[in-house]
Amino acid sequence: DLEVLDKNKIFIHAKFYFIDNKLFISTANLTKNGFQSNIEYLTKIEDEKVVNEIKNYLLNLIIT
Repeated sequence: DLEVLDKNKIFIHAKFYFIDNKLFISTANLTKNGFQSNIEYLTKIEDEKVVNEIKNYLLNLIIT
């Protein structure tokens, strides 16, 4: 299950990339340091149901 948090009390610093029905969540900025100097993390999610749940959650944060 996807836990929904109070959007007024959260700050999302992670970057979400939706590519070819996959979701990549990363701490990296798209900069030279983000790729070469910093220690960053990346997760790939391929489960279509999970990808859509997260996409809808994020869109809801933007819209409301």
